[in-house]
Amino acid sequence: MEHKVWTPILPTTTLSIDDLPPCIIAYFQPHSGMEVVLCSDLIQDQDIRILNIIHQGNPTTNIINLYNNHKRHNECTTTLLCTISLSHNQPTIITGDWNMHHHLWSSSPNINSSMETDYMVNWLIIHSYLLSNTPSQHTYILHTSQGTSSVLNLTFANGPGTQCAIPSDWTIKPEFVFDFNHLAIQWTLFNNMTPISNCCGNRYNMKDTNKNAWSTAFVEILEHL
Repeated sequence: MEHKVWTPILPTTTLSIDDLPPCIIAYFQPHSGMEVVLCSDLIQDQDIRILNIIHQGNPTTNIINLYNNHKRHNECTTTLLCTISLSHNQPTIITGDWNMHHHLWSSSPNINSSMETDYMVNWLIIHSYLLSNTPSQHTYILHTSQGTSSVLNLTFANGPGTQCAIPSDWTIKPEFVFDFNHLAIQWTLFNNMTPISNCCGNRYNMKDTNKNAWSTAFVEILEHL
């Protein structure tokens, strides 16, 4: 679907009549200082898309959007994800409908995770990805009495991303659901925060410090706060 302001990006550069329709699509609003590049050299698949976000004043960031279709079995999206040659040294966000249940995010205490899910979680841990979701907060709501609500839409960020607060302000926007079962998720990509320097790298020795003078100066500073 086209829009006069927002530019759509399909996960593949070409589509034939025999191809399955894409399950994901991205829209972005072009403006100066930002470039969005589809990384079709890494993968072309209807269920996964990698975007390279180049924004002036911020680190270049990868956004991986996926839909995990279990009907594809050994070719499901999470299996493909583990085979992609990703750069783990730059901020990377993986987000989408994972269709996976695990005790790290599930709202059910007695959840049994599949081997596929355990393998995926292990891959995320190895590559230092952290969950942005609030654990146990439902992202999938049933509109009928059959079945139960669950946590299916997940967002993960790797180490370089979390160090730069990429993403931040993760939240659920129930007002944007309409008749869909999946709740809308919103987060901020670049918030212009300055990363905290490693204060533990500075070493201080107070062995020869005049304790009385230090205490007096400390109290004076507190009084002016």
